[in-house]
Amino acid sequence: LTKEIAKIYDISRGKDKGLVTIGVTQTDKIGGEAAVVTGIVSNMLAQQQKLRFVQIKERDAIYYIAPFEYYNEDFLTFKIDIQTEKERQDVAISFQKKFYYEK
Repeated sequence: LTKEIAKIYDISRGKDKGLVTIGVTQTDKIGGEAAVVTGIVSNMLAQQQKLRFVQIKERDAIYYIAPFEYYNEDFLTFKIDIQTEKERQDVAISFQKKFYYEK
């Protein structure tokens, strides 16, 4: 994330900061669709952070970003809920990832 973009969306940058990006598509439409995106991220000690997603619109594209913090070699579980605006359809996704500090 560039310094300029981080400043616009009031997102802190640093070696212990991560960013999750979600794009929502239900059709073959390029660029994504509007939705309500919420979620949490937790570590192996069950410590949780609420993900606060911000909608980003760039030309014809719509996507959502949420910052989070982590420790070196942290193994995180993301649980994200998506509600599409058109269909009012709820979708739940989850994934896990190990994070490292960049040297």
